[in-house]
Amino acid sequence: MMKIAADLPDSEMIDQVIWVANSCFFQFNNGDVWRVDGFTFSQYQDMMSAESLGRYYNQHIRNTNEVQVLDAKNKKMIGVRK
Repeated sequence: MMKIAADLPDSEMIDQVIWVANSCFFQFNNGDVWRVDGFTFSQYQDMMSAESLGRYYNQHIRNTNEVQVLDAKNKKMIGVRK
């Protein structure tokens, strides 16, 4: 059975977070969707229990993981950021 978790956080930066099988998808307020692979469920739980989701993202995920930028409309990857 595949484990899936999703949240609509109260965040000024992030609209939606979905975790599926060691990948975490972030939909930002500007509409961008980024995927981070190798993201454990434990990391997801830590992030969702953080005082500030945006601060957690900036300190623990951004610039520390390879992030795939997705085109949500066309359901395809459009780039990779580190």
